[in-house]
Amino acid sequence: MHWALANWCASLSSTGLASSNWTSSAPTATIVIIETQLEKTDHTHLGQIIAYAAGVGARKVIWIAEKFRPEHAAALQFLNDNTTDDLDFFAVEVELWRIGDSPLAPKFRVVVKPDNWTKASREQMRAASATTPIKQLQQKFWIALKEYLAQHAPNIRPQQARPQHWLNNSIGRSGFGLNVTANAREERFGIELYIHSAQAKQHFDNLYAQKVDIEAKLGFALDWQRLEDAQATRIAAWLPNASIENEARWPEYQAWISQQLCIDPAEPAQVMQLKRMPVLGSSCRAPGAGAGRCKSVSSRRSRGWHVGWSRSDAGARTVP
Repeated sequence: MHWALANWCASLSSTGLASSNWTSSAPTATIVIIETQLEKTDHTHLGQIIAYAAGVGARKVIWIAEKFRPEHAAALQFLNDNTTDDLDFFAVEVELWRIGDSPLAPKFRVVVKPDNWTKASREQMRAASATTPIKQLQQKFWIALKEYLAQHAPNIRPQQARPQHWLNNSIGRSGFGLNVTANAREERFGIELYIHSAQAKQHFDNLYAQKVDIEAKLGFALDWQRLEDAQATRIAAWLPNASIENEARWPEYQAWISQQLCIDPAEPAQVMQLKRMPVLGSSCRAPGAGAGRCKSVSSRRSRGWHVGWSRSDAGARTVP
């Protein structure tokens, strides 16, 4: 059946899926490398996947082969056990199966995969030994918050909890993040739309032109920070008088964060709902530059923050 497997791999090559260093990355997606090998694994391909991963900053590496030699499977397991929690290696063996007269179909068997629980525990121990007590407390809060959201709002999936004052949450748009912050010095929590890109100032201005409408829908004022000296901008809401060191109040903080992320649809006045966000090229400016020229578009919802993008110039197109 070796010839059939070869034909199947050839069909993958015709689509680009079996090239020696095929990568996949959407604007906000993790970069993935897929390495395919028709025969048993060898040292050359092992070196290639490491070189490719380093070259493109990949976070997921999938090596598909007919058969894995024990030393190569052990090498990938070693990499999984001794690298950071955001770098994963997979070893997958492929076979061709036929049931009766059915066409041949590939069957994949995962030989090596990361143990994310072990990695997360190791990262927490490393953080505990290398960070300040307040950073350790922030990480502890983020872990508790992720558990709270997993139970009460499974559609909200923040990124890895780290010993830092913010927790990232992607909204499906490169350069935009809906982040939760914990400021121990000022004793406050925040929910912020953080825009970090070369066009951050114009994106901010486009939103600022709709400030009155946005805040009217929210029912409260936002903190608009253009950050003139940075290549980023911030639009935030704050929970004041909230010390992260008061662990007895953590459920209260978690509920507020959950509410601001639009977990409870029964509280529409508390939903941060940004309904229109024109991209670079729009005629919108802030303040007072004719926000009426910005057209509303179909949008992508990240629960609480309702975000869309469009161009309002001639020949414009809607950005998916």
